[in-house]
Amino acid sequence: MTGPHPMRVAVPTRGVEVDDGQGGVLAPGGPPRRITAFALAAAGGTARYVSFDLVNGHGVEVDDAAPEWAEIVAGLPALVELAVDDLAAALDALQERTGLDVPIHVDGASGAMIAPFLQPEIEWDFRLERVHSISTSGHKYGLVYPGVGWVVWRTRDGLPEELVFRVSYLGGNMPTLALNFSRPGAQVLLQYFQFLRLGREGYTAIQQECQDVARYVAHGIEEIGAFELWNDGSDIPVFAWRLTAGRTESWGLYHLSNRLRTKGWLVPAYPMPDDLADLTVQRIVERDGVSRDLASELLEDIRVETAWLDGLASPMPAQVRRSGLHH
Repeated sequence: MTGPHPMRVAVPTRGVEVDDGQGGVLAPGGPPRRITAFALAAAGGTARYVSFDLVNGHGVEVDDAAPEWAEIVAGLPALVELAVDDLAAALDALQERTGLDVPIHVDGASGAMIAPFLQPEIEWDFRLERVHSISTSGHKYGLVYPGVGWVVWRTRDGLPEELVFRVSYLGGNMPTLALNFSRPGAQVLLQYFQFLRLGREGYTAIQQECQDVARYVAHGIEEIGAFELWNDGSDIPVFAWRLTAGRTESWGLYHLSNRLRTKGWLVPAYPMPDDLADLTVQRIVERDGVSRDLASELLEDIRVETAWLDGLASPMPAQVRRSGLHH
């Protein structure tokens, strides 16, 4: 997404991580593919995220425990404008100059289940030789209920051996990557079932319908005239909006969220983190099963409740701030 969910690039001990920040890195172009922050490896293999904010112009700090990454950062002067394929090209050039071979991990989150079907022309995956691993969620756009996520490595050699636990179980040596050894496998079976049942054609049709409905709702909200879209669902079927600046002091998005809740809609309002904490947005994640008819009902209720709030003779009580939105 644009706005609330900037993409991040991390430099852990094994390479660069491209974090889509809710899928936005896999958008077909423009701001959603910008790298707006990254992290440097610290001693012990942990990653420390360092702000590189386009709005506030924060600087970059290099951890003294990992000074070798200073040259990597220096070799990527256009960091805030790089797409994944551009980042790979920049790292190729860096290797030619310095000999540093930095692999890429793509944290695809939701977007990795959208881009292969709706934006297949984007090269962000194993078509780029420098991409060594990809992770994504099975829930939301994998069309499986929560409890499963996937990590895929280009080759077996790319999987760090220290991540594999080997236990003697059921009479043999059993390697596992799980945090807990004994877990139910229903989500895994359902994911495979969905892949086999729907195939590429089925997933493409479902993801396209989700995106079409998301854009329909987003533009309907924009037409109300009270809100400013942060994005319109054109990248992934997720979009957010804010109350138009200076429009009213009598009510805010928390009030609208509460009014919609009385009609059965859960449309949360969030404060933005860090330096944008005074800004509140609402967000909708459009999933399979939300029809155009249901979306039209939601739009109508948003229109009605916005008009009700605008018609108040006096301001609503002070808004109760919720915790911020985190990926």
